[in-house]
Amino acid sequence: MLDGVLRSRRLRSTKSYMPDRPAILRRPKVMLDLSDAGLTAAVPLLGHYDNVRADAMLATHRHEQAMEICYLARGRQVYRVRGRDYAMRAGEVFVTFPGEQHSTGGRPQEKGELFWIQVRLPARGRFLTALFQEARPLLSALRRLPRRHFAASAELATQFHRLIILAGTKPSPARRLDLSTRIIQLLLEVVACAGREEAARGESAEMQVVLDYI
Repeated sequence: MLDGVLRSRRLRSTKSYMPDRPAILRRPKVMLDLSDAGLTAAVPLLGHYDNVRADAMLATHRHEQAMEICYLARGRQVYRVRGRDYAMRAGEVFVTFPGEQHSTGGRPQEKGELFWIQVRLPARGRFLTALFQEARPLLSALRRLPRRHFAASAELATQFHRLIILAGTKPSPARRLDLSTRIIQLLLEVVACAGREEAARGESAEMQVVLDYI
């Protein structure tokens, strides 16, 4: 039953949310540092690729001070962290925490569409445009995500699409605040998605106890 629920979520999250695909999403690969919005202290990198064929493998590396959140919109991809392989399917999220070595485990970066964001989680000071006290619950929840690999929601898919599009627009007076707000909304949805899957798997485990008894 749980597998059916997760498959349903994945299928919903792979639908196209943009009827007229913007030019920035038609590029093979985009990497944005948000320096023009003054947000690189919190978000050093935001990216998207749409591979029509397999690309070179991702070599082992780590982000010392940033967690990385990847959302696979289409295709399949394997990532390796701490000697374990994680096979992503379309509509799933994969997270690495600060300082964790990760790679594609000697495999290519497969055909498909991937969004990713790197986020620094400060111990003090501001986070994006929010005061630290305001952002503390979110930062704490991100540090303690119950799992690194889980199903995305349709809302999270939409937020990744819209964030990349906004990040690719020209600077304007309201753009910095808009970017900050959208990033916080995206991160809140990441926490919600991880929590929903943890709860669903917990219910499944309880049901398995009953089935084992029967």
